[in-house]
Amino acid sequence: MSSKHHSLIIGAVLAALLLLVCSIATKAQTTTSVDWSAMDSVLEKVREDYHVAGFSVAVVQKDSLLYSKGFGFSNYEDKLPATPQTLYAIGSSTKAFTAGLIGKIFGDSLSLDDKITQHLPALRFQDGRESQVTVRDLMAHRTGLSRYDLSWYLFNTSNRDSLLARVQYMKPTATCELLIFITTSCT
Repeated sequence: MSSKHHSLIIGAVLAALLLLVCSIATKAQTTTSVDWSAMDSVLEKVREDYHVAGFSVAVVQKDSLLYSKGFGFSNYEDKLPATPQTLYAIGSSTKAFTAGLIGKIFGDSLSLDDKITQHLPALRFQDGRESQVTVRDLMAHRTGLSRYDLSWYLFNTSNRDSLLARVQYMKPTATCELLIFITTSCT
């Protein structure tokens, strides 16, 4: 099977899972109880039918966690089970999640052109550029930081402050002057 075909299948599975979870979550809003065990069996069947090693699902309504469960394995070779706490490297999907959540949470109280330190005062860059970086810069990956995926993947923590503090040790690969030129040339 080609990698393109494999990616399309995984995308279809994830879309189907999303639709299933959304429909059950919608039902949960209109009824007092939901049979989550029925969802367990459907999700396990999807995992098996599409030969997916593992995934985790959570259904959240407002401030309440209604359902969370891992299916299959987080590490197939070592047969480590997937749990609701399993971290997954989901690549660029997080960009869309982040943009959507920022819009939902902050609405009109946040401008894309706000300086990031207005919202994350503890954020520090190695060269002090935090005073020039905007929310838009962060969301467009225009801070001058290269990929530091392993900083969370190998040294993961549930402490957001720890992750934020790591930024000051990451060496920028582009100067602020170049970023300003790129920003003004692209807008």
